[in-house]
Amino acid sequence: MSLEDRPPFSPPPRRVQPRTGAEQPLLCGAIIAACFALYLWESTRPGGSFNQPVHPGMLHGPDIKNGQWFRLITHVFEHGGPLHLILNMSVVLTLGTALERIEGHGTFAMVSFISAMGSAAASLLLSYDVYML
Repeated sequence: MSLEDRPPFSPPPRRVQPRTGAEQPLLCGAIIAACFALYLWESTRPGGSFNQPVHPGMLHGPDIKNGQWFRLITHVFEHGGPLHLILNMSVVLTLGTALERIEGHGTFAMVSFISAMGSAAASLLLSYDVYML
């Protein structure tokens, strides 16, 4: 719809303004840094390499049942290889920074946490006894 097609008394299109204090996407930067640091640490561990790192935080139902609840969070930061890491971090950089700037740090953190728990629940529901990244 162009300006000429718009009725004379309709409101102008609304522009989304970022919330105050959310100019810098701090959480996105922290997530990207944590994922790269974890991947580099895993690739330098004994038995790991750059293309096949060791993954101690993979999602695995029986391990979670035995008390390793940390896997519900750490599986989000695990990546299977350099391409997996780069593609996922490119999405965090593009979509995540936009969401964090528009909605703020708290909303972005809540959306990220709920997404992580939802993905863990769906993965465990479909493949309980399989190690998953």
